[in-house]
Amino acid sequence: MKIGVLILLDTLDLGGAENLAANIAINLEKTNIYHPLICLTRTGGELEYKLNENNIKYVILGRLHRYELHKFYGIKKIIEEENIKLIHAHNPGSNFWAGIMGKLFGIPVISHLHTHPEELGRIGGSIISKIIRTMSAKIICISEFVRQELIREQGINPSKIVTIHNGIKIKDYEVKPNLDLKAKLGINSDTTVVGIVAAFREEKNHEMFLLAAREILDRNPNVTFLLVGDGVLRGQVERRALNLGIMNNCIFTGLRKDIPDILSIIDIGILCSLYEGMPLVVLEYMAASKPVISSDIQGVHEIIEDGKNGLLVPPGDFNTLAATIERVSENKTLACSLGKNGFKTVSEKFSEESMMNKIESLYEEVLSKHI
Repeated sequence: MKIGVLILLDTLDLGGAENLAANIAINLEKTNIYHPLICLTRTGGELEYKLNENNIKYVILGRLHRYELHKFYGIKKIIEEENIKLIHAHNPGSNFWAGIMGKLFGIPVISHLHTHPEELGRIGGSIISKIIRTMSAKIICISEFVRQELIREQGINPSKIVTIHNGIKIKDYEVKPNLDLKAKLGINSDTTVVGIVAAFREEKNHEMFLLAAREILDRNPNVTFLLVGDGVLRGQVERRALNLGIMNNCIFTGLRKDIPDILSIIDIGILCSLYEGMPLVVLEYMAASKPVISSDIQGVHEIIEDGKNGLLVPPGDFNTLAATIERVSENKTLACSLGKNGFKTVSEKFSEESMMNKIESLYEEVLSKHI
C-alpha cells in the first residue's frame, strides 16, 4: 500500500503556493511510493479543476474562522483510511494546524514556507511561530535568503530548515505564439505586449507597472499592457489605470488557466513586487523564453543575474522601469539574449523534476526517523 501524504492548505485559490502544492500532489500520485490527499482547512478555489483533471483526492473542511475546531474532527478517520504517514503543510496557518495534528496523531510534519520574512515577521514570537518551529520535523524554504533570515530572526536550528527552490514543468511553456488568443484579446499583431502576472495584492505593486505604462505611452502609443490575475485590489488598480488615462492600452484578463498561452503572446514579463520569497512567475517567464524585468529584491537574486538572464530595477522606481522596458523592446538582440539565457537558467536549476527529487529525498529522510 502506498504511503499516504496529507497535503494541508487553507484554500485552493489561484496563488503561487497553492499552485505549487497542487503540482506536488500531481507528481506524488505518479510515483509508486506515495499517495497524496489534499486537505483544505477553509475553502476550495479555482485550482480544484487541476486536481479534478488529475484525479487527485481532496477534502474541504470549510472553516469560517480560526475557532471552528470541530471542523477538524474527521481528520483522524481520514488519516487512518488513507494510510497517512506524513503531513506536508503549506503557509503559516496550515503549518500551525499541521503541527497540532502531527503531535496528536504521532505523524511527522514538514512545513513548507512560501512566505517572505516580511510576512512571517507578523507571527514571529507568537504561539503560531513557536508551534511551527518546534513541531515540524523539517521546514522547507523556497529560497536561501528566506532560510538564512529565519535562522537569524527566529533562531531555528539550521539542521531543521532546508532550501528547496520552486520548480516548474518547463515543457508546458514551450508553446508557439497563440495568435488566435492575441486577436481575441483585441491586440494588434504588430503591438508590443508588456505583461504582469500577479495577484492584485499590495506587495505586488501594480502602481509601479501603471506609472511606467503611462511614461511609455506618452512616447509610444503602440504598446499594450496585459495585467493577468485577480484579487482584492483589482478594482482599485482598474480605477487607477482609468484615472491615469491609460485604460485603452491596458487589458485586465482576470484569472486565467492558460498561462503558457498568455505568456506566448507577451514580449516582456514584469515583476514589480516590493518583496517576494521566490516568485514562481519569474520562472514561468523564463520557461517561455521571455525577457524578464524585475524589482531588485532579495527574493529574485537567486534566479536573476542582472544583465545576463534578466534585468533588475530599483523597487518602486517606475521611471527606470519604463526606460528599461523601452530599452528591451527596441533592442531585439538584447531581448533574445535575455530570453535564451533565462530559459537556460530555469532548465538547469528550477525544473519541477529537480524540485520533486529533493522533496522525495526529504520525505525519505523524515520517514526513516519515524518508523
